[in-house]
Amino acid sequence: MKYLIRARGITKIFPGVRALKSVDFDLIEGEIHGIVGKNGAGKSTLVKILAGFLPPDSGVLEINGQIKYALTPEMAIKEGIAYVPQQVPLVPYLSVAENLLFGTWVKNRIGMISWKSIYQIAKERLNNLNINVEPKQIVSDLSLQQRQMIYIARALFSNPRVIILDEPTAPLSRIETDILFKFIRDLNYMGISFIYISHYLNEVLDLCHRITILRDGVRIGTFRTDEIDFDTLIRLISGENINIFKRKKTRNKWRRDNSRREFN
Repeated sequence: MKYLIRARGITKIFPGVRALKSVDFDLIEGEIHGIVGKNGAGKSTLVKILAGFLPPDSGVLEINGQIKYALTPEMAIKEGIAYVPQQVPLVPYLSVAENLLFGTWVKNRIGMISWKSIYQIAKERLNNLNINVEPKQIVSDLSLQQRQMIYIARALFSNPRVIILDEPTAPLSRIETDILFKFIRDLNYMGISFIYISHYLNEVLDLCHRITILRDGVRIGTFRTDEIDFDTLIRLISGENINIFKRKKTRNKWRRDNSRREFN
C-alpha cells in the first residue's frame, strides 16, 4: 500500500470549541475514502486542514512521504491535492469553456484572447472526460450535477492525485447522483484518489472503499465498506437510534420521495 496522505494526532481548537482531538487519518493510493459523522463532528475541519485552508494546532501531516506541519492552498495544489467545495464557485454568466480555463485563457500572437483555441481545448478536455456538455454553453443553464462535474474537471487541470469532495450530492437528485458517481468511479479508475464527505450514508457505503467515522472531533475508527453495514455505521456515529430517510430501490428504479438515508 502506498499512502498519499497520512495525518497523525491532528488537533484543532476554535474559541470555545474543540473541533478535532488527536485525529489520525490516511488515504491509500487508488481509493475512495469516505468521512462521516454528525454535524459538528469535525469532518469539514479535517479536510480543510488537508487542503491547506486551516493549520492544525498540533499533529503532523505526511504528504506523498514528506512531513508537513501545515499546508497552504498553494502548497496543497503543488502536492497534488484539489478541494471541491459543496457550493461550486463557477461564474454562472460565463461559458463552460471560460470557467474551465478561467485565469489561463489562451492568447494569440498579438496578445488577444484566442476564443477559437479556448473552445477547442475545452472541447478536447470535456471529450476526454466523457462530459457531454458544449463548451459554449452558459453555466447557469447547466444542471447542478453538470456544474459539479465541470468544477471537478477544472480541478483536474492542476493534475491532482487526490480530490476532496465536500457534500457533492447534497443538492442532487438520485439520477444526478448516479451520473456523478459514474464520473467519480471513472476518474478513480484512471488513478485519481478521493476523500468523500457526505451525510448520506448509503451513498458512502455504495461509493467508498473505506470509511472513517468522527464523533465530537474524535476518530471512532476506520473500516472497509465490505466489513460494515448501515446499522453498525449508525451506532458508531451516534450510539443511538435516529430517524432516517432511505433511498429505496424497487425494480431497478430509484424513488426520490423520502428516499435518502441522511445523518445530521
